[in-house]
Parts: sequence; structure tokens; C-alpha cells
Amino acid sequence: MARWRIRSRVGRAAATHRRAAAIAAASATALRGHVPRPRTPVEEQRLRGLAGGLAAAAAQLAPGWLSASLHSSPPPAPPSALDTARRPAEFVRVGLGHALDDAPFPVVVPLGHVAFDSDCRDPRVAGAVRSLLLRLLATASPGSLLVRVVDPDNLVSAPFAPLHDAGIMPPPTTDLTGLDAVLTEAEHWARGRPRDRTLLLVVAGWPAGSGDAEVARFTALAEAAHRLHLLVTGWPPPRPPHPTGTGALPRATEVARWHSYVRVTYPTDAPFAMPPQPPSYLDCDVRLDPAPPDDVIDQVCTRLADQAIDDARISLGEVLPDGPLWSADAGGGLEVVVGRAADTPVTLRLTGTVRHWLVGGRQGAGKTTLLHGVLYGLASRYGPDQLTVHLLDPVGDAGFVELAAALPQVRSVWVGDRVAAALTRLVDPPGPRPAPAARVLYVVDGWHALDDALLTTLTGLATEAGHGVHLVLAGEGPPPPDLAERCRVRIGLPGGRVLDPANDAAAGLARGQAVVNTASGLGGPRGATRAHEQLVTFCDPYADPVALAGLRHRLSHSGGGT
Repeated sequence: MARWRIRSRVGRAAATHRRAAAIAAASATALRGHVPRPRTPVEEQRLRGLAGGLAAAAAQLAPGWLSASLHSSPPPAPPSALDTARRPAEFVRVGLGHALDDAPFPVVVPLGHVAFDSDCRDPRVAGAVRSLLLRLLATASPGSLLVRVVDPDNLVSAPFAPLHDAGIMPPPTTDLTGLDAVLTEAEHWARGRPRDRTLLLVVAGWPAGSGDAEVARFTALAEAAHRLHLLVTGWPPPRPPHPTGTGALPRATEVARWHSYVRVTYPTDAPFAMPPQPPSYLDCDVRLDPAPPDDVIDQVCTRLADQAIDDARISLGEVLPDGPLWSADAGGGLEVVVGRAADTPVTLRLTGTVRHWLVGGRQGAGKTTLLHGVLYGLASRYGPDQLTVHLLDPVGDAGFVELAAALPQVRSVWVGDRVAAALTRLVDPPGPRPAPAARVLYVVDGWHALDDALLTTLTGLATEAGHGVHLVLAGEGPPPPDLAERCRVRIGLPGGRVLDPANDAAAGLARGQAVVNTASGLGGPRGATRAHEQLVTFCDPYADPVALAGLRHRLSHSGGGT
């Protein structure tokens, strides 16, 4: 009896399959032979009028760069000239709809969130995400938009590299650890008080290993109501053992592949959303915007980066002492203002207990700029009888020769291949030694360019330096452990690796910013106040050439004046 039941069910299933196959074949034949009824002139005129009205509405909802073609000739007006730069975007263009082949109109969607069902391995999606990102960046008022990007394959973020050092859009996250950090930051943002700035989280792809926990956190973020926008591709992500994903993202406009076009589905809480009846999507052919030209992206990003850095920069006068030059006594140690934390000057010292500093950052992060600001500050406080400076530049691009001409405290400058002989000479100088000043400072810009033997010599100098002898060492990459442990003060710049490996305080720094840590780089609980660590904006002494020329003139004339 059981075998008969199984045979009967298999037979019914086979019959159902044959009927479905026959229906599908008949439908395909009917569609191939179907010729749509041509539109009448009245219908075409009505559709063209509808497209014109939609284009006008798009221009009102998303003015300027938020809806303009980024491939037009001539290109759109510079973003700085737009009125939209003064208020947050509420709508943004994702593509071009076609009422007729020759009657297009911009398709704008609300912010909210935007979710693409394909990831950025589809070039159409990658281009649309770049276009969306550029429109929002170009029209945001200065400092009002922060961007965090998760991009494991670097398919979206590469042209936006000028923003990495400006604090607007740090280098993209590529792995699961980075995704966790970005989600944590967004969760803190969502729980915080209402802000004047907006956080845009872009997920251009899901890192390997991401799963239910990460997707659940991301979905919860979509419910945040204020100043947080999500732009995600590959949604819903497949999550074994649930290969169909998670469903709709709350408050999101969904963009799904539909043959050679895409289908744009209204978010359920949009003010113009249809009642819960079909169709719930824009009922016309929509093509996604292609990626903007690279030169247009570069123009916008360079302008935004320069403006952000200029706005954060502090003046040379803020790091110089009040009162007459050379009026400080170095007997108890050296001190200098290295920058400003919020509105408070940050002073660092070189003393018997704080002997040496370690400065780290990637190429172009501002190591040399920071060192020059520190040297001008010290040279303004302490005269040549109080301070002697030796400058060593293994790489050959630190500008120390020019600096030596301006600072009478500089006793010697060693550049390039001569640094090897200099270290030996400075550690064990031949002949009689001159009468020492109260303090001697060795500044090395580029310890990463020294070979192992010279690093050993430098470590020996740091270890055996007598009373009143100090080192300030700058370089790239992780420092040698034996050298690092002699430096209690660590200054981390963008891309720097001088803090403890578990301390991520220097992640996402803007150019002109540094993390000053006075506890050998150790961190603490995420989000907690750390008394030994401050985020500092430091000075570029060359940003104000008039003030710098005046200071150099006074220093060269025996430090007279105020």
C-alpha cells in the first residue's frame, strides 16, 4: 500500500510538471508572435508631457548635482556654486527613466537608504554607487557629511583616495574586523544625540566570513531615524543555511535587476508611496547612472579635501610662546606646544622621565610638517645656550638643510648616505667635546630607511643617552621593538603604526591630525575617555609664509623682540 501511494504521488508530480512545461512553451510562442499596438500621437504626446513634468519635479526635489547629468558637456557647475550645498540632501538621483525612448527623466529616490540586489561585481551597480556617492559628497556643506566604506574588492572607493587623509572618507574597510569597527561606530552614532553632521555607511561588498550577526546589526541600523544613511549592494546577502537572504531593508529604496533595466521599488514609508497594492515600483524602464568620469571625481574630492584640511589647520602663532623669545630655561627639561585638542593647546615635554618621542605615519601623512612645527616651537623658547639640535635625514626629503639656516640652535645636519657616519660620530665624537647646552636633541626623520646595523646604533644612542639628551624619531611602518620601548611618548599620524597593535585610535585620522599618547601607545576601552591620549590638530608652519618669515627674521637676530 505504501509503495502504491508513492507511485501515485510521483505520477501526479510528473503530470503537473508536463502541464507547466507545456504552458511555458505556449507562452513563449505567443510572446514571440506578439506585436504591441503602436501608440497613437496623442498617447506619445501625453507620455512626453509626463516625462517633462517628472524631470521638472526631479530638479526641484534634487537640485543641481543631486540630479544633473555628470556626463554633460559642459559639465555641471562647480559644487561650491550651488545653493544645495547649504542644506542636507533629501533626494538623490539613481538613474534615468524612459517614458519613451526619446523622453527620459531623472529617477530620484529619498534618503533613507538605498539597497541594490546585485553587488559591485556588476559594473552597472559599481558605477551607480560611485555616482550616488559623488553627488552626496559634492552637495554637502563643508564638514557635514562623513563617509565610511566597506569595499573588500576596492571596486568603488579607488577614485575617492584624495578624501582618505581629509577625515571625510578614510580608506575602505576590507575584512571582517574592519566591518565590525564600522558597524560599532555607526551604532554609537545612531544612539547619540541629534547631530549637525550626517554619517553615510556604504557597503560595496560583504567581507568573507560575515554572517547572521553582521546582517542583523546592519538591519537594526536601518531603523535609525536621524543623520544616518545606508547605501548597500548585494542585499539581501546570502546567509547559509538560508540562501534566500533576509528580506527587505527597512526604510530603503530597493533597486533590483529587471532584464537589461532595473526596477526601483518605493520604500514603504515614503510620503509618495503607493497604497499596499501593485505596482509598488516605478512602472517604466530605468537604467542606472554610469560611473562619473574619473577627472570629475578627482576635481570634487581634491576641492573637498583641501577645504577640510584648511578649516582644521591651526596657525603658527598658536604653537609659539607668549612673551620674548629664548626666555625659557631648559634645566628642568624641554616643553613645546605640539597642537590643539578642540580649543585647548596640547603641550609635550622632554625630561628625565620622558626621554624620547616616536612619531609614525604613512608617506604624506605629515611627519615632516609636525617635526618642523615642533622645532620652530622649541627654537622660539630656548636659545642656543639652552638647546643644541642635530638633524638626521636618511631619506633626503625632510628639508633639514633649509631649516638649519633658520634655527641657530642647529649644530649639524646629516642627509642621505652621510647619516651612517653621523650616527657613529654623534655616539662617539672624536676630539674634545664642546661645552654642552642644557639639552641636546637628535631629530631623525625616516628611521624606516636605516638598515639593521644603523637601527641598532640608533637604539644604543636612545638607551645610553646621558642626562639632557633626547631623541625625536619619525618614520613609517612598525618601529623596531627595542627602539619603541625607549619612547614613552608616541605620536600616531594617518597610517601610523607606533601605537600598541590593539589601540586603533589613529584609524581614520585626517591629514593634519595626530593621536598623542603618553603611555607607550597603550589604549583602553573603546569609547572611554583616555587621560593619556588626545586627538590633536597640529600646525603647518609653512601655511602662513608671512608669519614664518617674521619668526625666522627674529630668530636670526638673536631672538630679540616678542
